[in-house]
Amino acid sequence: MSASKPSLSGAHKRRPYNKPTFTKLTPEEAIVVLKAKSIPVAEQAQQLMHALKLKLEDKSDKRGR
Repeated sequence: MSASKPSLSGAHKRRPYNKPTFTKLTPEEAIVVLKAKSIPVAEQAQQLMHALKLKLEDKSDKRGR
C-alpha cells in the first residue's frame, strides 16, 4: 500500500473564508429571540433570560433616579 498525496491540479479550488456574521441585540430583543428559539425546560436559556431581565430592571432603576 502506498500513500500518495492527491495532486492539487485536479483538486477543487478552495473558497475564500467568509467571516461569521452576527447582529448586536438589545436585552429586550435577546429575550424575544431566546423565547422563540429555546426549549421551555432548557435551564441555561432560563438562566440567561433571568440575567437579562435583571439587567433590564437595573437599567430602568438607574433611569428613574
